[in-house]
Formats: sequence, C-alpha cells, structure tokens
Amino acid sequence: IIHLLYHSLINLKQRVNKQLEISNQKLEVNNVQLEKINLELNKTNVVLKDTQEKLVQQEKIASLGKVTAGIAHEIQNPLNFVTNFATLNNDLISELQGNLEEEDRREAISLLLQNNEKIRHHGMRANVIVRDMLMEAREDSLKRELTDINKLLRENFDFSYQAFKTKNPGFNCDTKLYIQNLPKLLVEQRQLGRVFLNLFDNALYAAKSKSLIDPEFKPRIIIRTSIYENNARIIIEDNGKGIVPGILKDIFNPFFTTKPTGDGTGLGLSICYEIITKRHQGIIAVESELNQYTRFIIDLPLPVNTTIQ
Repeated sequence: IIHLLYHSLINLKQRVNKQLEISNQKLEVNNVQLEKINLELNKTNVVLKDTQEKLVQQEKIASLGKVTAGIAHEIQNPLNFVTNFATLNNDLISELQGNLEEEDRREAISLLLQNNEKIRHHGMRANVIVRDMLMEAREDSLKRELTDINKLLRENFDFSYQAFKTKNPGFNCDTKLYIQNLPKLLVEQRQLGRVFLNLFDNALYAAKSKSLIDPEFKPRIIIRTSIYENNARIIIEDNGKGIVPGILKDIFNPFFTTKPTGDGTGLGLSICYEIITKRHQGIIAVESELNQYTRFIIDLPLPVNTTIQ
C-alpha cells in the first residue's frame, strides 16, 4: 500500500510539474504579448503627446492672433490722426508760403502749432500701446499683480470684438454691461485676459452662427460683474445657438468642441478651466438653453481681508 501510495504521489507530482510547465510557457507567451502591447501603447502615448503639444501651440497662435488684431485696431486710430494732421499741416505750410495777410498768417501758424501738438499726443498714445504690448510679451507678465477686473474685461472684449469684426465684415453685436465695483484682485493678467478673450470669441461665434440662420436675429452679449459669497463673480452671456444639454458635461474636456472641423482645436475651454481653477483657485461653470443663451460663470476668490460693502 505504501508503495502504491508513493507511486501515486510521484505521478501527482509529475502531473503538477507538467501543469506548472505549461502555465509557465503560457505566462511567457502572455508576457511577450504584454511587452508588445506596452510598446504599442508607448508609441501611441508619444503620438498623442506630440499631437496635444501641436494643438496647444495652435491655440496659443489663435489667441495671439485675436490679441494682435485688437492691438492693430487700437494702434490704427492714433496713426490715422497722425496722418490726417500731418496732411493738414502740409496744406497750412503751402498757404504760409504764399502771400497771406498778417491775420491769416497768424491763424495758419496757430493751427499749425495745434496740429503739431495733436500729432505729438497721438504719437505718444501709439507709443504707449506698443510699450504695453512689449511688456505683455515678457515672461514676468505671468507674475500676479493687483488688477481691475472690470477694466480687464472691457479691454479684452474690445480686442476680441474688433478682431472678430475684421474677420466678419458687417457683423455687429449689441453689448450690455452690468458692472459693479470690485476690489482689485491679485491675478496673472495675461492668463486671465486669455480666458476672457476665449469666452468672448466663443460668444461672438455663437451669435454669428445664429444670425446666419435667422436674418431677423439681433446678436447680444451681456457682461456682468458682482460680489457673490466672498468671490468676484463674472458672467459672460450670449443669445446665440446655445449648447445641446447632453454635451454640457463635456464642455471643458480637452479636444472637445462644438465647432466644425477647422474652426476650433477643442482646447480653448479646457485651458480656461485650468487657468481659473488651478492658477487662480476659482470656479468656472456653464449654463445653456438651446437656441436661447449660453452663460459662463466665473468666481474668483476675494482677498481674505476684503471688506464687502
């Protein structure tokens, strides 16, 4: 009996060893397959990272284009004044070279001096715009500084609106401002300005899209600021096409866009979300009703010692 039991144990051990050998072979095969899958995943991750970097760069270029168009409009105004007054001065100089009565001569000289002062004034104005633009491009512009949020909103709306009108001649949009006094906030001006530019551009795009469908439609953008629960609240609302309810939850996801291919990278709102929530510890949310409105709400925390009136 012991002999038989011994042989049975030997056979059992051999069978177990055989099964272990087969299992090990399968594991080796699976490990090879896993290594291949990992290699493919690594390659895919590299491609995705490269694609993301390219799209982020495209978004930065698009934002720069909006700002540049706005700056071009701003600087064009003083340059037009300089050109016009210089032309007037040429005419006055021609008159002075002729035979003028003394009174007319004194009046021409007076006008000449006035025009020269206007040329100097508008030349300095253009110089300030260029200086501010250069300061904006410096790396240290990411430093936080006390900022008038209402002023930043107005400036970036003007930039965005002028850039949009340049691309869409004949387009006009009514703007309603409901601005309350806000304490200055310590923010990264350029980054926060980028958020406002993006939201204004989206609002104008939505309004323009609806106007193409309905000729009687009157585009409107409403900008509100207020104090809400120890936050500076900013609301940007348009009366455009609105957003389908089912996709509202995805609106801040990277690469998600409601625009046709070629009109958007899908990174604008995800970058806005990161700037507001991570860089400024704020909140950004969206509300929308299809064919009625889209409303973006931003809450930025007030300084701890702020006294709310």
